[in-house]
Amino acid sequence: MLFESIRYFLLSKKKSLSFDPAYNLLSINLYFAPEQHLGTYMRDWMYKGQKVEEKGVGVDTACYILEVDGKCEDVLTGGDGWWGRTQEFSHTSRGKKVLDAVVVTIWMPDEETFEGMKQTAKYLFDDLRPIEKVPEKKDHGKER
Repeated sequence: MLFESIRYFLLSKKKSLSFDPAYNLLSINLYFAPEQHLGTYMRDWMYKGQKVEEKGVGVDTACYILEVDGKCEDVLTGGDGWWGRTQEFSHTSRGKKVLDAVVVTIWMPDEETFEGMKQTAKYLFDDLRPIEKVPEKKDHGKER
């Protein structure tokens, strides 16, 4: 696994989408990156010279299964559509691609509560370290 010993997660509660200010968008964000660079990726930033490859996570059923290290959780979505994204951040060194970080975002269904999402995250990702807040700004934007 990429950055096997450096796995973090952040439970996110974003409010006020433009079409409905009372709506909460809940997500679980997984960061596979060295700790000193977490703040950069948590702010949706990247370093000069990096490239990002992004892929959506789509489902065509009203339920999908999250499986992590042999533990499974059914997520009832209520419909098909886009339920997350993956981002791979990399740079080129000596003509070869070097993977710097991976960010996986899992969007939760409307019916999910923040407490329920926390329980799901604890069950699936018991070896991950939770992030309580975005790390302080340090060396963001510096070239590698």
